[in-house]
Amino acid sequence: MQTHLTAVTSVVDCLRRLYVKKLKTLQVAYPFTNFASPSLTNSNFGAKPMVMLFGQYYTGKQL
Repeated sequence: MQTHLTAVTSVVDCLRRLYVKKLKTLQVAYPFTNFASPSLTNSNFGAKPMVMLFGQYYTGKQL
């Protein structure tokens, strides 16, 4: 189980580094935040994903 956690951590760290190095520089250079969401922070990469379930009431939506 420990190897899987380190693999996920390394993937998230790699994505964060790629974002900061490649994409964030473009967002700062161009007025991206004027028409879209603001730049991501380190806490965005460490947050747990959220899932929204759609459907009628009493249709068996479970987590």
